[in-house]
Amino acid sequence: MGEKIRRLPLLSNQRARMSACIQLSVMFHAWVFSGFSANAQAQAIRSEKAQLMQALAYARRAGIDISTYQKTLKEPPFEAGFENRPELARAAHSLLEQMLDQVSRQLSNGDPDVVAANRDGILIVDSGDSKVASHSLLVRRDGSVQYTIDNNVPGLRASGQQYRFGGKTGSIKISTAQAARLFELTGDGGKLYRIAATALLPDRDDGNFLIPQMVYVDYNDNTSPNLLCASNEHGKELAECCKSIQASTQINKLAQIKNL
Repeated sequence: MGEKIRRLPLLSNQRARMSACIQLSVMFHAWVFSGFSANAQAQAIRSEKAQLMQALAYARRAGIDISTYQKTLKEPPFEAGFENRPELARAAHSLLEQMLDQVSRQLSNGDPDVVAANRDGILIVDSGDSKVASHSLLVRRDGSVQYTIDNNVPGLRASGQQYRFGGKTGSIKISTAQAARLFELTGDGGKLYRIAATALLPDRDDGNFLIPQMVYVDYNDNTSPNLLCASNEHGKELAECCKSIQASTQINKLAQIKNL
Protein backbone atom coordinates (compact mmCIF):
# COMPACT_ATOMS: atom_id res chain seq x y z
CA MET A 1 0.00 0.00 0.00
CA GLY A 2 2.92 2.34 0.73
CA GLU A 3 4.02 2.23 -2.91
CA LYS A 4 0.52 3.09 -4.13
CA ILE A 5 0.38 6.14 -1.88
CA ARG A 6 3.79 7.38 -2.97
CA ARG A 7 2.66 7.31 -6.61
CA LEU A 8 -0.30 9.61 -5.93
CA PRO A 9 -0.06 13.02 -7.61
CA LEU A 10 -0.27 15.58 -4.79
CA LEU A 11 -3.19 17.95 -4.97
CA SER A 12 -1.74 20.17 -2.24
CA ASN A 13 0.46 20.14 0.83
CA GLN A 14 -2.60 18.98 2.75
CA ARG A 15 -2.79 15.92 0.45
CA ALA A 16 0.88 15.17 1.16
CA ARG A 17 0.26 15.30 4.90
CA MET A 18 -2.75 13.02 4.66
CA SER A 19 -0.97 10.50 2.43
CA ALA A 20 1.90 10.36 4.89
CA CYS A 21 -0.53 9.86 7.78
CA ILE A 22 -2.25 6.99 5.99
CA GLN A 23 1.07 5.35 5.18
CA LEU A 24 2.34 5.64 8.76
CA SER A 25 -1.01 4.43 10.09
CA VAL A 26 -0.89 1.24 8.03
CA MET A 27 2.71 0.54 9.07
CA PHE A 28 1.80 1.06 12.74
CA HIS A 29 -1.25 -1.15 12.63
CA ALA A 30 0.54 -3.94 10.79
CA TRP A 31 2.95 -3.96 13.74
CA VAL A 32 0.24 -3.87 16.39
CA PHE A 33 -1.82 -6.64 14.81
CA SER A 34 1.16 -8.98 14.64
CA GLY A 35 0.34 -10.30 18.11
CA PHE A 36 0.29 -7.68 20.86
CA SER A 37 -2.27 -7.10 23.60
CA ALA A 38 -6.00 -6.72 23.05
CA ASN A 39 -5.78 -3.25 24.59
CA ALA A 40 -3.14 -2.19 22.08
CA GLN A 41 -5.27 -3.60 19.28
CA ALA A 42 -8.30 -1.64 20.50
CA GLN A 43 -6.27 1.58 20.59
CA ALA A 44 -4.91 0.84 17.11
CA ILE A 45 -8.42 0.27 15.75
CA ARG A 46 -9.65 3.57 17.20
CA SER A 47 -6.66 5.39 15.74
CA GLU A 48 -7.13 3.77 12.35
CA LYS A 49 -10.82 4.62 12.29
CA ALA A 50 -9.97 8.24 13.14
CA GLN A 51 -7.54 8.27 10.20
CA LEU A 52 -10.28 6.98 7.93
CA MET A 53 -12.71 9.68 9.12
CA GLN A 54 -10.14 12.33 8.24
CA ALA A 55 -9.50 10.76 4.83
CA LEU A 56 -13.24 10.63 4.11
CA ALA A 57 -13.66 14.28 5.11
CA TYR A 58 -10.84 15.21 2.73
CA ALA A 59 -12.48 13.14 -0.01
CA ARG A 60 -15.71 15.01 0.60
CA ARG A 61 -13.86 18.32 0.12
CA ALA A 62 -12.57 16.91 -3.18
CA GLY A 63 -16.15 16.26 -4.31
CA ILE A 64 -15.99 12.48 -3.98
CA ASP A 65 -19.04 10.41 -3.02
CA ILE A 66 -18.16 8.48 0.16
CA SER A 67 -21.41 6.55 0.63
CA THR A 68 -19.82 3.12 0.11
CA TYR A 69 -17.53 3.70 3.06
CA GLN A 70 -20.24 5.17 5.28
CA LYS A 71 -22.44 2.14 4.57
CA THR A 72 -19.61 -0.31 5.27
CA LEU A 73 -18.95 1.27 8.69
CA LYS A 74 -22.53 0.41 9.70
CA GLU A 75 -22.15 -3.29 8.90
CA PRO A 76 -20.40 -6.20 10.70
CA PRO A 77 -17.73 -6.43 12.02
CA PHE A 78 -18.27 -2.78 13.05
CA GLU A 79 -20.58 -3.28 16.00
CA ALA A 80 -20.66 -2.23 19.64
CA GLY A 81 -17.42 -3.18 21.40
CA PHE A 82 -15.74 -4.59 18.29
CA GLU A 83 -12.44 -2.89 19.21
CA ASN A 84 -12.07 -5.15 22.26
CA ARG A 85 -13.08 -8.41 20.62
CA PRO A 86 -10.06 -9.95 18.83
CA GLU A 87 -12.10 -11.92 16.29
CA LEU A 88 -13.97 -8.77 15.25
CA ALA A 89 -11.03 -6.38 15.62
CA ARG A 90 -8.90 -8.28 13.12
CA ALA A 91 -11.68 -8.30 10.53
CA ALA A 92 -12.34 -4.60 11.19
CA HIS A 93 -8.63 -3.81 10.80
CA SER A 94 -8.59 -5.57 7.43
CA LEU A 95 -11.59 -3.58 6.20
CA LEU A 96 -10.23 -0.28 7.54
CA GLU A 97 -6.94 -0.91 5.77
CA GLN A 98 -8.80 -1.73 2.55
CA MET A 99 -10.89 1.44 2.80
CA LEU A 100 -7.84 3.62 3.53
CA ASP A 101 -6.11 2.20 0.48
CA GLN A 102 -9.14 2.62 -1.76
CA VAL A 103 -9.95 6.19 -0.73
CA SER A 104 -6.30 7.18 -1.27
CA ARG A 105 -6.56 5.87 -4.83
CA GLN A 106 -9.77 7.83 -5.37
CA LEU A 107 -8.06 10.98 -4.17
CA SER A 108 -5.59 10.65 -7.03
CA ASN A 109 -8.50 11.63 -9.30
CA GLY A 110 -9.62 14.56 -7.13
CA ASP A 111 -9.77 18.10 -8.47
CA PRO A 112 -7.28 20.43 -6.71
CA ASP A 113 -9.43 23.45 -7.60
CA VAL A 114 -12.39 21.92 -5.77
CA VAL A 115 -10.22 21.21 -2.72
CA ALA A 116 -8.90 24.78 -2.72
CA ALA A 117 -12.40 26.24 -3.07
CA ASN A 118 -13.63 24.16 -0.12
CA ARG A 119 -10.63 24.84 2.10
CA ASP A 120 -12.10 27.58 4.32
CA GLY A 121 -15.53 26.09 5.05
CA ILE A 122 -16.50 23.87 7.97
CA LEU A 123 -17.67 20.46 6.82
CA ILE A 124 -20.49 18.64 8.64
CA VAL A 125 -20.61 15.01 7.49
CA ASP A 126 -23.57 12.77 8.37
CA SER A 127 -23.48 9.06 7.52
CA GLY A 128 -27.30 8.98 7.48
CA ASP A 129 -29.65 6.54 9.17
CA SER A 130 -31.56 3.67 7.57
CA LYS A 131 -33.94 6.05 5.75
CA VAL A 132 -31.55 8.90 4.93
CA ALA A 133 -28.59 8.76 2.53
CA SER A 134 -25.18 9.96 3.72
CA HIS A 135 -24.68 13.67 3.10
CA SER A 136 -22.62 16.72 4.03
CA LEU A 137 -22.90 20.45 4.54
CA LEU A 138 -20.02 22.81 3.77
CA VAL A 139 -20.73 25.92 5.87
CA ARG A 140 -19.07 29.28 5.22
CA ARG A 141 -18.86 32.31 7.50
CA ASP A 142 -21.41 34.30 5.47
CA GLY A 143 -24.05 31.61 6.06
CA SER A 144 -23.88 30.09 2.59
CA VAL A 145 -24.02 26.29 2.63
CA GLN A 146 -23.10 23.87 -0.14
CA TYR A 147 -24.77 20.51 0.41
CA THR A 148 -23.92 17.16 -1.13
CA ILE A 149 -26.13 14.06 -0.93
CA ASP A 150 -24.33 10.82 -1.74
CA ASN A 151 -25.54 8.10 -4.02
CA ASN A 152 -27.36 5.29 -2.21
CA VAL A 153 -25.05 2.31 -2.79
CA PRO A 154 -24.28 -0.99 -1.04
CA GLY A 155 -21.38 -1.40 1.36
CA LEU A 156 -17.88 -2.27 0.24
CA ARG A 157 -18.17 -6.03 0.74
CA ALA A 158 -21.33 -6.24 -1.35
CA SER A 159 -20.39 -3.73 -4.03
CA GLY A 160 -16.70 -4.03 -4.80
CA GLN A 161 -15.76 -0.87 -6.68
CA GLN A 162 -19.19 0.76 -6.37
CA TYR A 163 -17.95 4.21 -5.37
CA ARG A 164 -18.95 7.13 -7.57
CA PHE A 165 -18.12 10.78 -8.01
CA GLY A 166 -20.59 13.60 -7.57
CA GLY A 167 -23.94 12.97 -5.99
CA LYS A 168 -26.74 15.48 -5.71
CA THR A 169 -25.50 18.97 -4.81
CA GLY A 170 -27.05 22.34 -4.16
CA SER A 171 -26.83 25.59 -2.18
CA ILE A 172 -28.77 26.70 0.88
CA LYS A 173 -28.57 29.76 3.14
CA ILE A 174 -28.56 29.82 6.94
CA SER A 175 -28.32 32.79 9.28
CA THR A 176 -24.93 34.37 9.83
CA ALA A 177 -25.52 33.88 13.56
CA GLN A 178 -25.75 30.09 13.11
CA ALA A 179 -22.61 30.07 10.99
CA ALA A 180 -20.76 32.24 13.52
CA ARG A 181 -21.75 29.87 16.33
CA LEU A 182 -20.39 26.88 14.39
CA PHE A 183 -17.08 28.62 13.73
CA GLU A 184 -16.89 29.69 17.39
CA LEU A 185 -17.37 26.13 18.66
CA THR A 186 -14.96 24.69 16.11
CA GLY A 187 -12.28 27.31 16.73
CA ASP A 188 -9.21 26.82 14.57
CA GLY A 189 -9.94 23.10 14.37
CA GLY A 190 -7.76 22.27 17.37
CA LYS A 191 -10.81 22.09 19.62
CA LEU A 192 -12.04 19.09 17.66
CA TYR A 193 -9.26 16.92 19.08
CA ARG A 194 -10.39 17.69 22.62
CA ILE A 195 -13.92 16.39 22.14
CA ALA A 196 -14.33 13.31 24.29
CA ALA A 197 -16.58 10.59 22.91
CA THR A 198 -17.63 7.15 24.06
CA ALA A 199 -18.40 4.19 21.83
CA LEU A 200 -21.82 3.78 23.41
CA LEU A 201 -24.58 6.23 24.23
CA PRO A 202 -26.26 5.75 27.63
CA ASP A 203 -29.90 6.34 28.44
CA ARG A 204 -31.36 5.19 25.16
CA ASP A 205 -35.08 4.50 25.54
CA ASP A 206 -34.99 1.55 23.17
CA GLY A 207 -32.10 -0.13 24.98
CA ASN A 208 -30.02 -0.20 21.81
CA PHE A 209 -26.56 1.14 22.57
CA LEU A 210 -25.07 0.64 19.10
CA ILE A 211 -24.97 3.95 17.22
CA PRO A 212 -24.72 3.14 13.50
CA GLN A 213 -25.12 6.77 12.42
CA MET A 214 -22.14 9.11 12.58
CA VAL A 215 -22.05 12.90 12.57
CA TYR A 216 -18.64 14.51 12.55
CA VAL A 217 -17.10 17.91 11.78
CA ASP A 218 -13.94 18.67 9.80
CA TYR A 219 -12.07 21.96 9.72
CA ASN A 220 -8.49 23.11 9.19
CA ASP A 221 -7.03 19.59 8.90
CA ASN A 222 -8.83 18.36 12.04
CA THR A 223 -11.76 15.96 12.30
CA SER A 224 -13.97 15.35 15.34
CA PRO A 225 -15.09 11.96 16.65
CA ASN A 226 -18.73 10.98 16.24
CA LEU A 227 -20.64 13.88 17.79
CA LEU A 228 -23.63 11.63 18.49
CA CYS A 229 -21.42 9.98 21.11
CA ALA A 230 -19.96 13.20 22.54
CA SER A 231 -19.49 12.88 26.29
CA ASN A 232 -18.24 16.37 27.22
CA GLU A 233 -20.06 19.68 27.21
CA HIS A 234 -18.20 21.16 24.25
CA GLY A 235 -18.94 18.14 22.09
CA LYS A 236 -22.61 18.22 23.03
CA GLU A 237 -22.85 21.93 22.21
CA LEU A 238 -21.25 21.33 18.81
CA ALA A 239 -23.63 18.43 18.16
CA GLU A 240 -26.62 20.65 18.98
CA CYS A 241 -25.28 23.38 16.70
CA CYS A 242 -24.95 20.88 13.84
CA LYS A 243 -28.47 19.60 14.45
CA SER A 244 -29.77 23.18 14.35
CA ILE A 245 -28.04 23.81 11.01
CA GLN A 246 -29.29 20.51 9.60
CA ALA A 247 -32.84 21.43 10.65
CA SER A 248 -32.56 24.89 9.04
CA THR A 249 -31.38 23.40 5.75
CA GLN A 250 -33.86 20.49 5.91
CA ILE A 251 -31.01 18.33 4.67
CA ASN A 252 -32.44 15.11 6.17
CA LYS A 253 -35.64 15.63 4.17
CA LEU A 254 -33.61 16.30 1.02
CA ALA A 255 -31.56 13.15 1.64
CA GLN A 256 -34.59 10.93 2.24
CA ILE A 257 -34.20 7.60 0.44
CA LYS A 258 -37.16 7.38 -1.94
CA ASN A 259 -37.19 3.64 -2.57
CA LEU A 260 -37.96 2.55 1.01
